[in-house]
Amino acid sequence: MVRIRRPKTSLEERLAMALQYIREHGFMRLADYANLTGLSRTGASRELSAFCRDASCPIRSEGVRTHKVFVEAK
Repeated sequence: MVRIRRPKTSLEERLAMALQYIREHGFMRLADYANLTGLSRTGASRELSAFCRDASCPIRSEGVRTHKVFVEAK
């Protein structure tokens, strides 16, 4: 039996949490976002990628593969 984990927070709340984390720490890794939101690494990766593709979102990525971090767009 496969269980689907649904986050307890909305997408907007998770975006706000991510921005607050980035502002406090300067950057955020995928693992940080997964732990912060309770999403799986795959779900967290998809969500962060969607944030980065959205031009109106203030989160951008820097680096590649295992060295990718997420920062606030300036």
